[in-house]
Amino acid sequence: MIRRTVAPGIALVVLMLVGCGQSAEEAACNDTVQVFGDAIVRCGLDEGASRDDLERQIESTVTMTQGCERVVSIRDEAELREECLPALETVACADLSAGTLPPSCRAQIEVEVR
Repeated sequence: MIRRTVAPGIALVVLMLVGCGQSAEEAACNDTVQVFGDAIVRCGLDEGASRDDLERQIESTVTMTQGCERVVSIRDEAELREECLPALETVACADLSAGTLPPSCRAQIEVEVR
């Protein structure tokens, strides 16, 4: 189910990914990886890594090396999509570099660890 408050573009992406065999949780994880990647590139913190390598590193970090396919839940998907992801789009580069993230981004992705 997609909430009415989700931006239309995000809703479309979620519908497309869920329709391709991804769970809503995996789609939220992948969206998080993409937005983090955008912020890192915007701030010049990618250290010359290719976009694929950068996103693999981010995915490994946010999922404790388990991968987005192992995500079992999102702590608060509305908060993730309505507060965290938009905040990452404009987060100050100094904050991103220091690892200071908006509270709405903390502990959002819960994975099954094997």
